[in-house]
Amino acid sequence: MERAAAPLDVQEYASGAAALSASHLDPSRRPAGALLSLIKTVTYQRLTRKASGRVAPIVARICEIEGMLAHKATADLRETRYGKD
Repeated sequence: MERAAAPLDVQEYASGAAALSASHLDPSRRPAGALLSLIKTVTYQRLTRKASGRVAPIVARICEIEGMLAHKATADLRETRYGKD
């Protein structure tokens, strides 16, 4: 089965996942000298073309509401490419 890699907008908006690095934390809450607090965790998801086409309109709407028009454009493109399955 061929799979399409999920772009960042689908990954973040559809799953609710968010990457958090140590730079987002209050320095007073970081453990002193802990190197692990400087590592950013990155995840990704794989979607079938059909699934990508199904979530694309939802993602586009969320992006539009939040004013993230470039992300909306990629979701719209994904809907055009994969939404007809």
